[in-house]
Amino acid sequence: MNTTNQRGPRKSGGRRRARSARLLKRTGQAGLVLAIGGMSAFAFAACGGDDDGNGASADGREIAATPDDQAYAEYQALSTDEKLATNLPCTVEPTPEEAAAYEVPTADGDYTIGFMEPTLAGHYYQAGSSGALRAADEAGVDLELVSAGTGYASPEQQLDQAGQLIRTGIDAAVVIPTDIQGGVAVVNRFRQEDIPVVIVGTEAASPDAYMIMQDDYQMGRDSADLLVEELGEDAGPGIIIAGPANATWSASRVAGFKERVDEEYPNIEIVASPTQNVDPAEGLQSFENAFQANPDAQWVYTVFNLLLDPDALPSNAQDIAFITNGLDPQSAEDLEDGSISKLIGITPTPMGYQGVGTAVSILNGDTDIPALTCIPLTTYTAEDLPVDETARTLEYIQEGYEPGDG
Repeated sequence: MNTTNQRGPRKSGGRRRARSARLLKRTGQAGLVLAIGGMSAFAFAACGGDDDGNGASADGREIAATPDDQAYAEYQALSTDEKLATNLPCTVEPTPEEAAAYEVPTADGDYTIGFMEPTLAGHYYQAGSSGALRAADEAGVDLELVSAGTGYASPEQQLDQAGQLIRTGIDAAVVIPTDIQGGVAVVNRFRQEDIPVVIVGTEAASPDAYMIMQDDYQMGRDSADLLVEELGEDAGPGIIIAGPANATWSASRVAGFKERVDEEYPNIEIVASPTQNVDPAEGLQSFENAFQANPDAQWVYTVFNLLLDPDALPSNAQDIAFITNGLDPQSAEDLEDGSISKLIGITPTPMGYQGVGTAVSILNGDTDIPALTCIPLTTYTAEDLPVDETARTLEYIQEGYEPGDG
C-alpha cells in the first residue's frame, strides 16, 4: 500500500501544505431522516456571523464559520470546466497513516450536527455514514442524517432537506452534495442561518464551506501511471469506462488520466471512453460495445469499481489489464484473484468521520482549521492483502454499523 500522490506529479502549483441511542426514521419528500442521540430540545444554529467569516456558537463562543484561505478562494472562483483539469489546492495532505490516526475532538457543548448524503445505496455512502456515526459517538454530539434512502437526491431535494435540518435546530452541517453547482445553493441556505458547513466527497463551488475531498483529477493521473506500472509505456490501445457524464468526480478522473497519457505516454491510445450511470449492467454494455469495435484493446480503466465487474468481461477480454478506483470487500477479492490488476482507494470513511470531527472543531472555537483537507490517494495491489488496519479504517464500513443505521 502506498500513497500515490507522493509518486505522481501534480499539474498545478496550488498551496500544499452521540452518543448512540435510538434511530428515528421518517420518510417523505425529504427522504430518509435518522436522528442519533438525545431527543431533547436542540440548540439552534450559530448566529451573528459577519463578513470576515467569523460567527458565534450557540453559547456565544466566537467561531471561524467560513474558511480564510486565499488559494482556496482562488480555486473556488474557477469555472467548473477549469476545475475538472486542475489539482485541488490542498491546505493539508495527510498520509494514509495520519488520516487513519485522526481523532475527533470532544464537543465542548451540546451540539447537533446535520449529515446530508444524496443516497445510502452502496458501499461508498454507507462507509461515509458509518464514519459519521462513529465520530458523533466519540465526540458526544447528536447527529441528524438525511438522504434519499436507496434513491439519489436531486439538488432541489437536498435544498429541501437543508431547510428540514435548519428547522430541526442543527449547529453545523456536513454535506455530500448531489453535484458541484447544486451544492452552492445548499451551502448558501445554511449560511443564511449562520450555520457552518463542511463539504465532503463531492465538491461544491463555494468558498464559504470547508472541504474534505479526494483529488479526483490527481486520481486519474495516478491511474494512468498504474497502467504503465502494469503494462509498461507501450501499453497500447485501451478503453475508459468513464462513469456519469454529468458528475464532476468522474469527469475529473477521466481528464486527469487523459492528460497524463498525453503528457508522458505517446504509445498509449485511448480508443473509447463511453459514459454511463453507476450500474454494472450499463458498464458492461459500454465495455462490450467498445471492445467489439476495438478487439485489440489491452487494458480498461474504470473510474469507479462499481461501474464494471471484472468477472463479467467476455472470455476474450479476461486477460486485459484492469485498473480501477475504489477498495471494498468485493474489489479486494478481485485484486486477490487477479481480476483487478491495481486500484486506488477512494477513502470514503474519513469523509464522514473527519467531516463530523471538523464540524465539532469549528463549534468548539478552534481557529486552525484547514480550508481544504485532501484525503490520501492510496494504491492497493494483491500484495497489500489482506487489508491492514489503516486500509480498513480508511476504506471500509466501520465495525458495528448496520444497514438500517444509514
